[in-house]
Amino acid sequence: MGSFGPESSGTGSSRTGSFGPENSGMGSSGMEAFHGEDKDAPAGKGPAASRRGKKRALVIGAGAVLVLAAGGFLIFSLFGDKTVEWADSNMEQMICQGLDLPREEIKESDLEAVRVLRICGDQVQLYEDTGEEAQEPLTNVSGVSLGKSRQITSLEDLKYFPNLEILQIRDAYAGEGTAFQDEADGGQGLEALGQLKNLRVLDLSANDLEDLEGISEITQLEELILSSNSISDISPLEGMNKLKKLDLSFNQVTELERLSSLKLTSLDVEGNQIMEIDPLAQITTLEEVNLSSTKVVDFTPLLELEKLTSLGLSNLGLGSLSGISAFGNLTKLDLSENCIDDIRELSELTGLKELDLESNRITDVSTLSALTQLTVLNVGDNELTDVSYLGALTELTELVIYLNDVTDLSFLSGLANLTLLDASSLECTDFSAVTKLHGLTSLDLGFNDLTEAGFLDELTNLEHLDLGWNDLTDVQDLTHLESLRRLNIWANDIADVGGLSQLTRLEELDVSSNDFADFSPICQLENLESLEASNNERIMSIEGISRLKKLKSLDLGDTLINSLGALQGMKELRYLRLNGTNITTGDCEDLRELENLQTLMLGDTQIDSGIYEVLDALPGLTRLEMASNNLSGGCDSLAELKNLEILSLSSTGIDDLGGIRGLSYLRELWLYALPLEDIGPLSDLEHLEILSLSKTGVRDLRALSGLSRLEELDLSENGIVDLSPLSGLTNLRELNIEENQVEDLSPLSGLANLEELDMDENQVISLEPLAGLSKMIYLSVQKNQISDVTPLAGMTRLRTLYLDDNNISDVSALYDLPLIKIDISGNPVASGR
Repeated sequence: MGSFGPESSGTGSSRTGSFGPENSGMGSSGMEAFHGEDKDAPAGKGPAASRRGKKRALVIGAGAVLVLAAGGFLIFSLFGDKTVEWADSNMEQMICQGLDLPREEIKESDLEAVRVLRICGDQVQLYEDTGEEAQEPLTNVSGVSLGKSRQITSLEDLKYFPNLEILQIRDAYAGEGTAFQDEADGGQGLEALGQLKNLRVLDLSANDLEDLEGISEITQLEELILSSNSISDISPLEGMNKLKKLDLSFNQVTELERLSSLKLTSLDVEGNQIMEIDPLAQITTLEEVNLSSTKVVDFTPLLELEKLTSLGLSNLGLGSLSGISAFGNLTKLDLSENCIDDIRELSELTGLKELDLESNRITDVSTLSALTQLTVLNVGDNELTDVSYLGALTELTELVIYLNDVTDLSFLSGLANLTLLDASSLECTDFSAVTKLHGLTSLDLGFNDLTEAGFLDELTNLEHLDLGWNDLTDVQDLTHLESLRRLNIWANDIADVGGLSQLTRLEELDVSSNDFADFSPICQLENLESLEASNNERIMSIEGISRLKKLKSLDLGDTLINSLGALQGMKELRYLRLNGTNITTGDCEDLRELENLQTLMLGDTQIDSGIYEVLDALPGLTRLEMASNNLSGGCDSLAELKNLEILSLSSTGIDDLGGIRGLSYLRELWLYALPLEDIGPLSDLEHLEILSLSKTGVRDLRALSGLSRLEELDLSENGIVDLSPLSGLTNLRELNIEENQVEDLSPLSGLANLEELDMDENQVISLEPLAGLSKMIYLSVQKNQISDVTPLAGMTRLRTLYLDDNNISDVSALYDLPLIKIDISGNPVASGR
């Protein structure tokens, strides 16, 4: 039940959404907050990145940047000062790249002038001022994590930056306080930040932080970003009285009492396990709150927040908006990914400027015509047929209406201020109304059966265009759109991409799943950073691609290429996908020079065990996929790839896992269909979160008993009888044990976080051990020997249930469950309700 206030008491709703890890609502605006980036596009190509590109800068090494300030170079003294003595070699390397200086030429006074330091993965920026440019957070351009062994393990060297005001270390710290501190060589942790007396803004997101001890020393801090870590204890924040903005999204926080004395203006706790928000009533200074993807059902404490203007309530299972009109000061509201079908009460929130209603059950948006101050609106993925009422919202700059049954877009002609429009997946055949929207910079018309794009002729300001999954046969209609930086034309019938050579500003291009053979026009796009050309079965040669010196991400999967010589010299490549090609081990010799490569995908190619010699030259790999190749034997050579976090060896014939024993940073391991007798080496991989052992023949699970971080585990199609080694894996969310010989489920009784369980085709008689698993959403117990389903009565979140082919005669215990799908076929169920 979701409750906004006294008048909503008693209204029911079901739980299910997301505000987005990058767009958590804390001061973000526009489509970045509601619609996000294309899910397959590398990060860092948004407005922030483009603004940074307009400022004079010197690009160094692996994405490092020395930014010019105050109209001139940041001057570094090279004489008469003490040379910096670094405590952390990785920090040293990052700063050397950032300054484009060898270590012996970096003096202490050089670093004293730095006011802003941003490190994100392998990207580095330093600024001597805190102007608008320096305020932009750095994003990981490559989209791939920097290897843990190359991350900072000690923060002691921050003492050389005494005047820092803004510090960002995102996805680049693996020292004290993180999940990987045991692999670090010691050194100072967060307590080292206490020496930065001028620090106002600190971003430590995505660092696997578990412990905040020492952070309370930064008493003058005004903004703290701790998103995407593993923090549960926030007591160190209790005395940080100058803190105004706090981002704790996507952690493991369960209570907010420790924050009640703070004078926050902005708080983001999205994606935590919070149930009660009573302490927020005491933080009367709050202006922005994001509660998306939490367990909160009672919102009445928010009524005490008279200054509240921004509220995130995505993915909370809301079915009713009764009482929301009490929040009359709101200018920004996110209600996406809920179960809302009636939005009439929103008509009273006339001050709204940004509204997200994506992924609900809305059929009528006439109410919204009264919200004339709206500038950003998302009603995508609903049940709409008529959106003409939106024509009254003439202040709109961004509009998302995708995945609705809309047939008429004529209302768009009056929305002259639009800069972003997503009208993908509609039932419309006439897009002529788009023609006059000359201010558009971003347009998505994917999934619309378009056969031509001539109506885009006048949209010369377009920077982002998505025409994927249509019926286009050529690109000639696009050649005059010279401002394009991102173009997606995947899944069309394009046989000739020659016209693309004129789009010289392109930075991202997706031409996958088309029908062209000539790759050469693409090789003229020298500003490309990301290229997806997979599933073009006529491409045999990529000759000339070495001209694309800026390319960081390349997907050539499922093409007919049989040579990689053209990739020589492409040292900026971070991501390379070659799955489904005819590439051999010999061809891969040309990969040795790709020293910055972090992701390599060679699944279903023609490589053999000789590939290990090539991999020895790529120690920076964090993700390696070699599934469906003939690599029979051991994998000892993998032991040198210390940075691996994701590894797929499925269907390779490998029968000895000794080589992965020391890969301590592994998070995901895929071993499907390997002939394994001994999985003992897995016991050392304590950071594993996802593990597939399906169809391996494994029966003894004792090696898994200590893998406490496991969240997803696939043990299907083995001969397993005893599940007792799994009893301590309390972080498991998904478990697949189908097609085994399991009779006793009691070892699963304590796995309170289980959300999905698949146990088809076992010998289970009783479901009683599952009775306490209240978070279960999906349960499949087909083809067992079950007769009693009463233990499932307490699974109040269960949506999908498969019970077919058992011995069940009474299902009355299931009547009150919020099931969306149930299958009880093949059971002797009595007729009735």
